[in-house]
Amino acid sequence: MSVGQRPLQGASGARRSVGEILQPLERRPSKDNSAAQLPIRKGSKEKEGAAAGEVAAAPELSEEEQKKKAAKEADEALSMRAMNLAKRHRLEFLEVKVMLRSLEAHNVKTGGLTFSFPDFQKFLCGVFDVHKVPDDVAMQLHRSTCKDGKGELKDFAVDEFLDWYMMNMFTLVAKLRGDAKQVASIELTQELCDKHGLKPADLDKVKKQFDKFDEDGSGEIEQDEFQAMIYNLVQAKPGDISDDRIKSFWREIDRDGSGSVDFAEFVEWYLKYFGDNSSGPTESFYASFAPQKQRQTALINAAIADAESMMTAA
Repeated sequence: MSVGQRPLQGASGARRSVGEILQPLERRPSKDNSAAQLPIRKGSKEKEGAAAGEVAAAPELSEEEQKKKAAKEADEALSMRAMNLAKRHRLEFLEVKVMLRSLEAHNVKTGGLTFSFPDFQKFLCGVFDVHKVPDDVAMQLHRSTCKDGKGELKDFAVDEFLDWYMMNMFTLVAKLRGDAKQVASIELTQELCDKHGLKPADLDKVKKQFDKFDEDGSGEIEQDEFQAMIYNLVQAKPGDISDDRIKSFWREIDRDGSGSVDFAEFVEWYLKYFGDNSSGPTESFYASFAPQKQRQTALINAAIADAESMMTAA
């Protein structure tokens, strides 16, 4: 009998061979292979693929969705550029964005950023939202932003255009965008500033005083409104200033005798008496109607003249 067939005695006393003992063990599943025998769950392969670095492909966009996505990305890029330019040139974001949109529309239409003069006029009309831009303004801008030193066309110079826009936004640009009434007001403001040596901000303070007493909004101050204004400016009560003095002031301000005072007339009169002190009446105004003040001024002037005479005699 060989070793593999040697009978062994079991617990019951029966003798069994080694082959009989090992036979049940061979039929029992191994622990190492138990995982391989388990059923594969749905989705496990996808998870294993992702774990291995495989990325699932994004769903394809429709043609319409692709267009919307591209338009959104283009607008975001344009907005970012507009924001940077607005900050650099100290302009409003939307103003710059409108200009860039018009520029992009021209680029799409012509395939470039150079402008013929007629195309440039159309571009300016889009930027300023007007039907027509004066030829002299358009020609000056076209020369400075669309041509090189030799007069040859070049790509539109965005920064040069925005520099011009910033310097002229309260004059030429305002005229282009304003209606006839606004344009006339701007021209008058410039004329009065030049005449009286004022800054626009200083003239605006005077305009607020004028509008305050132009109660009916006619653009002119009538005599009754002027009288109320006088009392308000000198912080006086009715009766403190004689009627003759009020009439004298009125004749002084209403030089053309029209019976009303426009803003230009008002500015000259106001600056004469209140230009030195915007918070209240000046000495020159009080002296013009206060007899006591007039007498005091006369005495001072006489004393000065007497002192000068004595020094000359000595």
